[in-house]
Amino acid sequence: MTVKDSEPSKELLSGIRALAGIQCCEVLEKPLFFTEKQAWLLRVRLSIEDDSNFIPITTTWCVLIHEAYPLGTIEIYPSKIGGIKATFPHQQRNEEGKEDVPWRTGKICTDSPIRNLNFLWQNTDPIGDADTRLRVHIERALAWLYAAVRNNLVKDGDPFELPQYPRLTLPLKVVHDEGPEFYATWLSNNSRIGEVIFNIFFDGKTLIAIEFKDLKGNFIRRASFLLGVNTEHERKGKKVGIWWRWDSPIVLDPWEVPATWKELRQIGKKLGVNVDNGLEIIARRIREKQEQILLIGYPIPLRKGDVNCEIHWYSILIPQLKKFAKPRNGFRNNEKGWWYHDRTTVFSDNEKINYILTHNWHSDRLQARGRMVQTLREMRILIIGVGALGSAIAEFLVRGGTKNIMIMDNDELMAGNLVRHILTFRDLDVNKAKALREHLVVVNPSVNIVADDRQFPNTKKEVEELLEGINLVIDCTASDEVLESLSLGWWPIPKIFVSLSLGFKGRRLFIFINDEHSFSAMEFKKRLHPWIHKEATVMYEQGETLEGPGCWSPLFPARYDDIMLASASAIKVIEEVIEKRPVATQFIVYEQENDNNSFKGFRRIS
Repeated sequence: MTVKDSEPSKELLSGIRALAGIQCCEVLEKPLFFTEKQAWLLRVRLSIEDDSNFIPITTTWCVLIHEAYPLGTIEIYPSKIGGIKATFPHQQRNEEGKEDVPWRTGKICTDSPIRNLNFLWQNTDPIGDADTRLRVHIERALAWLYAAVRNNLVKDGDPFELPQYPRLTLPLKVVHDEGPEFYATWLSNNSRIGEVIFNIFFDGKTLIAIEFKDLKGNFIRRASFLLGVNTEHERKGKKVGIWWRWDSPIVLDPWEVPATWKELRQIGKKLGVNVDNGLEIIARRIREKQEQILLIGYPIPLRKGDVNCEIHWYSILIPQLKKFAKPRNGFRNNEKGWWYHDRTTVFSDNEKINYILTHNWHSDRLQARGRMVQTLREMRILIIGVGALGSAIAEFLVRGGTKNIMIMDNDELMAGNLVRHILTFRDLDVNKAKALREHLVVVNPSVNIVADDRQFPNTKKEVEELLEGINLVIDCTASDEVLESLSLGWWPIPKIFVSLSLGFKGRRLFIFINDEHSFSAMEFKKRLHPWIHKEATVMYEQGETLEGPGCWSPLFPARYDDIMLASASAIKVIEEVIEKRPVATQFIVYEQENDNNSFKGFRRIS
């Protein structure tokens, strides 16, 4: 890495001078500018009153300060000379790192105050203040050191922190959906090693754990997602791997994932796990097969100090283990001899463990940033018509975590639809329902989506059979024929019927809600009728929109942003209705409000 002969800015020099007021901090040399990092390196020595097995009283640190100081980042790493070598909570994995830099990889957390470092909790990062910003970060580093020495970086009640992987180089990715609802199943199962079935998904490099069995083939559990995923577009085949369950976190003290098989054996000895016995069982199971995925895991709580509630898995790539036709280098030509050979090669003490990036796609994690209310998520939903409005409604529901949706439309996607439809040119001339399903299953694989490319039925028997088991029906067709057909059915358990339609240019949204044993098309027409004349007047005054010359039907004009605004409002109303049911029949109108050509919002007017 290139060191540039340059002079620090006056702001940085001011920040460095302010460190003189910290008695426990010593600046070791003038800062050096590293071109590739666009940052200044300042080496400091920090001293604390206590020490531990992993942290001496005095340690050396490399502070990387962005050239834009007092803006930009400030990162604090252990120095390769005189720095700590262990990895702690609230620290990146502390490896040797690149040869051409003087710092290790174990950056400590000083960007955001750690709640347990009490005197820091009230302080924000004083970005822009040259005199105090660097000093604040050094004070936080000292507080981190004291907490680390006292084993106090994480307290009871804090979110449970997982140790960071070693540097990953493999292009593969493994996905599972482990969550609290499966934990009792694992506790009741005595198996420690078993078989896991993966779907090969997306680009052929993503493996999704869909089923766990013991070594005898007995079923343990199945993934909660992907049960409806069965097309060639979604799945590229299957692969069999191995799982290995431990009872305690597989970490080196203080908080580090083992990098070699030797380190895994050290952890096993401490936890009472015979690692070689386990590896020998695994080797016998996978010998002569292609390289294998090993899921190795242990129970964890949601917060430190709480009871364990789920299994945490991480993935390891095991190369192909081979038999040999005759004795080799003193190893006998039998299973025992093959294992001894594996033990001195693939699983030797100094051999690095090949970790694979592993993600938990449990619905609680995928939807942690926001989802619909549980009542709506659990409903079985039918959306009739997935044009511009219906497709947007479907995507909102899928992103919100609904679990079972049927989408119904017999039309194909045309190029003119794309100005306001969520699908793309790749879906042209494909049935809208089928194309939308292909899109939605990669938005949220936890949702079971059924696409129906038929026209909505027009007999009482067919309508009742179609809606049997459906809790919520959302009509987005704006079709009188569909509404009349929908009103043919009657069901012993009331359903929520919602009919959505837009006014001219999407300026108005009409929502009709019926929580009954049947849908009342007559009541819908009665409520909508007073608004039809208003919409017709506006269309007459502004003129019809044509797609082109010739015998074209006039089009319904509405921009994509208008569709999204109306769809979002409709979803809010639907969610509110679900929470309050049973509800009376309602007819709701939203209207875009403008004042002197200035948009004021989408207002509920009726």
